[in-house]
Amino acid sequence: TFPLLRRPFTFWDVQPHKDAWTNLALVYTIVGRGTEILSRKKPLETVGFMGPVGLGFTLKRDRRVYLFVAGGVGIVPFYHFARQIRESGHRARILLLFGARTKSMLYGIDEFSDHGVEALAATEDGSSGLKGLVTELMVRELSMLDLKHVIVYTCGPDRMMDRVVRITREYGLP
Repeated sequence: TFPLLRRPFTFWDVQPHKDAWTNLALVYTIVGRGTEILSRKKPLETVGFMGPVGLGFTLKRDRRVYLFVAGGVGIVPFYHFARQIRESGHRARILLLFGARTKSMLYGIDEFSDHGVEALAATEDGSSGLKGLVTELMVRELSMLDLKHVIVYTCGPDRMMDRVVRITREYGLP
């Protein structure tokens, strides 16, 4: 049977052209028939999609430090958001904390430097960056920041995001 259900994806990057989006870059993992079919698409082939849907990130000009906390494929929306921040002219420090099981799962981390993002990793197996969870890295980095200028954004597994929310509450951060 043909997979008819829509799949949720986040844009890695968008190339706008006049009043339309013309090129969307997606990051995905093949987990079933639908993503396997998508993986066979060739450049310039079209696919139908519905979007954007969901909640995006909001630029906060009163903040000097943007702290991105990402886990796994939760890294994906931060690339485009970092680009939006820079294109807006905002010169805030952007610090990306990216957690994954192993170094091979730190998708695209090196590309963030193109937008002046400082990227740090935490891997559960210790193959890159801090050995442990990204939330442990978050607590370490928060201890070195002037917290009155920090805003935290997060995307990733529910358990990770729950812990990030608890930490931001402990530190009184938005």
